[in-house]
Amino acid sequence: MRDFQFGDVVEYEEKSFVFLVLTADVLFLAHVFPKRRSEELQDLLARRGTIGSTALTYIMLTTEDFEDNMCSLGSPDFSFYAQQLLKKTKYSLNTADSKALKKLIASGNASPKLQKAIKQSTK
Repeated sequence: MRDFQFGDVVEYEEKSFVFLVLTADVLFLAHVFPKRRSEELQDLLARRGTIGSTALTYIMLTTEDFEDNMCSLGSPDFSFYAQQLLKKTKYSLNTADSKALKKLIASGNASPKLQKAIKQSTK
């Protein structure tokens, strides 16, 4: 396995994600939307409260180079084997963003499987 830590920004299929945790069978990532798309989604959420039929679970990043980008839990689980395709970047979330993302996960706004994996990884 590559050496990824919670909060590392990685690329997968030319999109940015935040590495959350890797279990024996699932890789959990949070999607980082580009700034323009983040603005569009925020406008849509302000008008409707949801996107499609679901609410969007996200934080707004303050990390340099990603400031004001939306980071969404969405459907963060990938095949365990997708880790081989991740491209590590030079970026990691700042402390405030890492704490906010962990708080979002712990608050019940994430899948129970992700919540459990995060709890186990911090023991």
